[in-house]
Amino acid sequence: MPALRAALFPGGMTSREKSVNGAEARVAGPGARDFWAEEPAWNRLLAHVGYADKERLLRQLGIDLRHLDAQSPAERPMGDGVFQNLWGERYLYQTTPWGPMREDIPGALAHAESLADLEAFEWPTPDARDYSALNHQARQYEEFALVYGFADIWQRPALVRGWEGMFLDMAANPDHVHFLCRKFTTTTWKTIRGPLKLPAGGSTSTADQRSGQPARPADLGADVSPVCRALY
Repeated sequence: MPALRAALFPGGMTSREKSVNGAEARVAGPGARDFWAEEPAWNRLLAHVGYADKERLLRQLGIDLRHLDAQSPAERPMGDGVFQNLWGERYLYQTTPWGPMREDIPGALAHAESLADLEAFEWPTPDARDYSALNHQARQYEEFALVYGFADIWQRPALVRGWEGMFLDMAANPDHVHFLCRKFTTTTWKTIRGPLKLPAGGSTSTADQRSGQPARPADLGADVSPVCRALY
């Protein structure tokens, strides 16, 4: 296998090639490195290394992927220190020495009792976000695989529903879980196929669009597997 890899990639794999090779399981090779952290973790890490350049640190660590995201509308204050984003996630900000840290609480649909309650929620549409900076972001990182989205088909629905409610629904109301996962999948899919154009001019980076996925479909069973297959 090393000989085959050398024949296919005589100059060694670039970060982008390494990522695409792993995603498509072409040949055995080094795994692509990813990195993501909450902002307080970033602040603490940058303080440790002694500089404030995130891209410099990612390159120093040999990270192969770069995360892109559109600009979301401002979060809404709900009272008592609670905020809600456009998806319906709700959270507080806890003070830490490295900046405010988000603490998730049951989301906007935590008290929904029926499928009709879920359907009646004011769901975001792809045009609710600003994508104008994405082409510029993508051009900056053409040597890397690009990741768009983050846990959009499982974790976000569970945060909006509330973890307890989501797991109870798996047993008692599986149609609620299917609805939530498909709603988020549809929004992500419409975003990728619609306003998300990465980048203009047909760059090869467009082949690397991925929506964040926190676990393998087989691990999540029948509730999430169908929407994973629909997305990919």
